[in-house]
Amino acid sequence: MQLLIPAAGRATGPDRPPPFQIACGRMLIERAIATCAVAAATLRVVVVLDVEQERRFGLRSALTGVAPGCLIVLAAQPTQGALCSALLAAEVLDREQPLLVALADVFIDGGIDDAVSSFAASAADVGIITFPDDDRRWSYVRADEAGRVVETAEKRPIGEFATAGIYWYRRAGEFIEAGEAAIRNDRPLVAGSSRQVMSRGAASRLCGGVGAG
Repeated sequence: MQLLIPAAGRATGPDRPPPFQIACGRMLIERAIATCAVAAATLRVVVVLDVEQERRFGLRSALTGVAPGCLIVLAAQPTQGALCSALLAAEVLDREQPLLVALADVFIDGGIDDAVSSFAASAADVGIITFPDDDRRWSYVRADEAGRVVETAEKRPIGEFATAGIYWYRRAGEFIEAGEAAIRNDRPLVAGSSRQVMSRGAASRLCGGVGAG
């Protein structure tokens, strides 16, 4: 299993970028990695960082302390968001292997191993971790009675479940192709890539009601 975490946002003050700040004794990005680590016996971690922030705060050292062997991709300049940052890692991903894409400040109590197992056992090409909410800050999904996603929307509550910021793809290549198409269609959000997958007729499934931290 591959885990891709886009964390190339820049801090606006003297402190480290938010994913590297401490919450409950651990860095947020450390908690995000731990959330996904239980989903596979072996996890190849790829993190995208801003080159200026990495040099300024020593983020590489911070990461290798919590994810030994992780691969770091450096963004030479600010990107337009998490999806654009994630796609900078396209060349280092194995396109035929499963991929988890997780936002750097997301963690879920209890991990996501059951959800990932459910996705893998289904016919889905993409799986979306969700939680119940109605705040317009999030992206949302609408699903049918079988749990199949039929629509996604950014910042618009079209259903009872908001996306938790963790996405599973049966093939990393599916994410790369869909992400590039989402950007061309002016939807530069990770949630937009899952919509693009569905627009090509692929199956999508959600895991609802998880406790996002």
